[in-house]
Amino acid sequence: MFLLSSIWQFLTSPSLPKVALAFIDGQGVLLKLKKRRGQFSAEQVASAFLPKALFRPDFSTSNIAEIRSLVDVLKQTIARAGLAGQKRWSIALPEEVARTVVINLDTKPQTQEELNQMIAWKVERLVSLPMSRLRISHQQLSNASSGLPRCLVTVVEDSVMKEYERVFEQLGWQAGLILPRHICEASWLMRNKNLGDKLLVSHNVWGFSSVAFRGDDPLMIRLRECGPEDLESEIYRLATYYQEKISLATNLTPLNLLVIGDQNQIELTTRTFADALADTKFNVIKPTELGLSVSDSSFQFNQVAAAAGLAALAYS
Repeated sequence: MFLLSSIWQFLTSPSLPKVALAFIDGQGVLLKLKKRRGQFSAEQVASAFLPKALFRPDFSTSNIAEIRSLVDVLKQTIARAGLAGQKRWSIALPEEVARTVVINLDTKPQTQEELNQMIAWKVERLVSLPMSRLRISHQQLSNASSGLPRCLVTVVEDSVMKEYERVFEQLGWQAGLILPRHICEASWLMRNKNLGDKLLVSHNVWGFSSVAFRGDDPLMIRLRECGPEDLESEIYRLATYYQEKISLATNLTPLNLLVIGDQNQIELTTRTFADALADTKFNVIKPTELGLSVSDSSFQFNQVAAAAGLAALAYS
């Protein structure tokens, strides 16, 4: 089971599945993606409500109250989508389950073992759990301006991951690629050909996640927990942090902003960025520009973005 591959290099696997399951905001959304003439189409899609009594995503505590019950719910959803014959799947985990960060190393490691030790030391302090309880995957990025290495690191708690693995095993699935939800959604930015930095702001039930790119490298990954009353101020902080800490004064190309959420969240985020980025131009990427259609009109882009983004890697 492959947790966090090098999606920036669009993987080395010759055959990824075109079907994906995403756990988002108390739902399981699954679909099969097709591609025709450069456009993606989700023609088989279904979702299931996952009550908190059954499914409660968390980094370090049990997520699934009853494995068998979740399996039954997913089987019913698979049948509605007409995907019962599919055995190879990609999975988008809830953001709460994984910690994904860009780590800047303080010194240059001389060996792979030393690199692993440096990453492990930083991760233990980040999540306050011993290495014996963690699964870690890392991908080295281009070096910082200082010449020191940078790494994209994803961490999950081993016992939590085993719960999901038991679900997939009972479904008879081969889950070959597993990524956090926000990384799956951010893959749409990698397909966007606009010049300049790219920034995802993805709203969810507990706040929002954000991922910023320059070229093929992530610059920043943040998950912010906040209530509706604090949402505008937290988005303003994100925008000013980007402008002051990440944006280059010599970079004349505009920021490309993709907002995933309902219409009110999209309007709030766009308006807040406009207020905060007085000295930075930005474009808002509309979902219609991403080349994805959904056959079932009851599904909005924010519901299918993670699953579709993950399934789209099969066509890379």
